Amino acid sequence: MTAQWQAAIQGSAAELAKVALGFTEPTTIAAAALADTAHLVGAHIPLVGRPSYELWFVASRAGCAALAGAVLGGMDADSLPPGVTADAISELVNMLAGGVKRRLAGSDLELGLPVFVNGSVERSDRLSATTFRLQLGAVETHVIVLGPR
Repeated sequence: MTAQWQAAIQGSAAELAKVALGFTEPTTIAAAALADTAHLVGAHIPLVGRPSYELWFVASRAGCAALAGAVLGGMDADSLPPGVTADAISELVNMLAGGVKRRLAGSDLELGLPVFVNGSVERSDRLSATTFRLQLGAVETHVIVLGPR
């Protein structure tokens, strides 16, 4: 499962970086530890199906602001109100998840509504967590896939 998710996230993120963010640098992805995401913020979106998953897209606050500025046409990240950053990151996770859904062969997943979260992901005994470090331009982000064990 990890290789399929990694390829789907990589393809979707490369498209997102080029089309939505206007980044020309390569988009890179690598396995990471869930603990690496403890102090990051971002958005998550349910991928509802059989089985269901959650896709989390997180970065530092400064990273989120930089991504929000880029998606809003190069606006100055320092001048964005917090609500605008949250909305922009929620839209980015929505676009990322849509691209992942298209790339997962035979998937019957439906996208839920994205939610911006200021807190860390904690895995339970019933959930698996697969974490990737994702470089989008100059911004280091992480994508977490939560699913059934």
